[in-house]
Amino acid sequence: MAKTDAGIFSPSYGALGPVVTYVRNGKTIMYLKPRRHDANTPLQQHVRMIFSVLMTLVRSCTPVLRCGLRNLRRKGLSANNVAFKLNYNNGTIQGTGTSITLDFTQFVIAAGSGVNVGSPAIAQGTGHTVNFSWVDNTGLSPETLASDQLAVALVNAAHPERTVAYDLSSTSRLDGSLTIAYPPLWAGDMAHAYIFTYSSDGKVISDSQYVGTIVLA
Repeated sequence: MAKTDAGIFSPSYGALGPVVTYVRNGKTIMYLKPRRHDANTPLQQHVRMIFSVLMTLVRSCTPVLRCGLRNLRRKGLSANNVAFKLNYNNGTIQGTGTSITLDFTQFVIAAGSGVNVGSPAIAQGTGHTVNFSWVDNTGLSPETLASDQLAVALVNAAHPERTVAYDLSSTSRLDGSLTIAYPPLWAGDMAHAYIFTYSSDGKVISDSQYVGTIVLA
């Protein structure tokens, strides 16, 4: 958009359609914006596909990311922005051209200096539930406190655009197990499980850990 400081006949600056204007030594200079050629190159298609696939997954995990990446957020940088940047070049994206896939084992939903629980595992529960279990390592280090909260998430690999099943605060490190429910619509789909811990004041968060894959009943 072109801007003017004192009426339409005064010096202006900015863009008006294909025309760009700016002021130099009190004179308004105008030039045509260069036309874009080959705006749909294979490289551009590749980048657009990465943005589409990865951002779909990131958006579905928004509540979890707000918890797990809270300490990396900055002014103007949301948890989703942080997650996209972390996962853009870390191996989560696989493939070339428009044949893009996701490596869920590399997907990061939490990051920090905290210590995660020991030996996490998953198993099918009764009905539409999944049981998480882990070894209580309270006291292993100054960062492993009994009051640390556990956060778990199930990401639907077949339909990552669907709401991710998660539990962010109902149990602690010392409890050793947690059962969460998933939508009945997920039955027959493959899901990926993740776990991380965070301190009661939210200041110390562990890196998220990939727990494994499960075909949901």
